[in-house]
Amino acid sequence: TLVRDLVDAGLGHRILLSSSATGVAKGHPANDLPYETVLTGFVPQLTAAGLTDDAVQQILLANPQDLLAAR
Repeated sequence: TLVRDLVDAGLGHRILLSSSATGVAKGHPANDLPYETVLTGFVPQLTAAGLTDDAVQQILLANPQDLLAAR
């Protein structure tokens, strides 16, 4: 998967996920996915692709915290 390739390339600390704007950036209508879709659908795909729990935690928790941290 793309996410696994990025993590393997050492770029896991740069990945941010969005669950509510799919398609909008390309001019398509929003899919209105529920927020839990990331946890119930996407995370299982990541772990099935071989991402470690640490890598998933980095993407879901540490990266957004780093982005939003006041500097």
